[in-house]
Amino acid sequence: MIKLIIFDLDGPILDSFETAKTAISKTRKNLIESGTIAENKLPQPTDDAITKSWGLPGDMTIAQMFGSLSQEEVKQFMAAWASDEQNSVNLINGAPETLDQLRKMGYYMGVLTSRARNLGVHLSPLDLEKLFDFIQSWHNPALGEARLICKNHSISPCHKPDPLVFKKIFGWAEGKGVKKEEMVLIDDTLIGKKAAEGVGINFLGVCTGPLDSKEKWQQYGKLDQKQVLSSIVELPNWLEEHGRT
Repeated sequence: MIKLIIFDLDGPILDSFETAKTAISKTRKNLIESGTIAENKLPQPTDDAITKSWGLPGDMTIAQMFGSLSQEEVKQFMAAWASDEQNSVNLINGAPETLDQLRKMGYYMGVLTSRARNLGVHLSPLDLEKLFDFIQSWHNPALGEARLICKNHSISPCHKPDPLVFKKIFGWAEGKGVKKEEMVLIDDTLIGKKAAEGVGINFLGVCTGPLDSKEKWQQYGKLDQKQVLSSIVELPNWLEEHGRT
């Protein structure tokens, strides 16, 4: 029986993939045209490269996606990307209503994200923080102090797929009497799948990110179609069918 639902933020809840992908493309073009980074170090990223790197913190995604950038060039890319990307993005269609429905169904719910900025910009306007029992984000301590957005928000120096990213979550769950087999992670990335498998919790993939079909999830993640949802809107029905036993 599922008791705790852990959501990745970008993909399952925020419809941010295409926005971020467009911003990366724009940033790449601007850096090449300005001569900041040589074109041969910024090849056009393939769908395969994007799919395999998405879900890590932004600087790691960029480093892995392009492959040959120096640490300084990654910093340059990240600074330019921050100015190109929109401050806010839309929510997945039906996400607020679905989260509210799940809360009324009695599930514990939390957020586990590698997003390090703008959490409040995305969640606060619709007062979504109140729907979650906890929100855990990533922050690099070397960047200084991070800002908490609500009383249930905590910050970790670890990120998916590091198993230590679940340390606080497991501690919280233990206090509620929730076991690992009673948890499910909802994520749109292979990084999320690897994280869930690494600690032995259930996993569901959604098609609102780089893996935008059940076929891609099967190809890249070897997921059975029963473990893939078109979006979180399908989650209440999935839980009624598969998560109550």
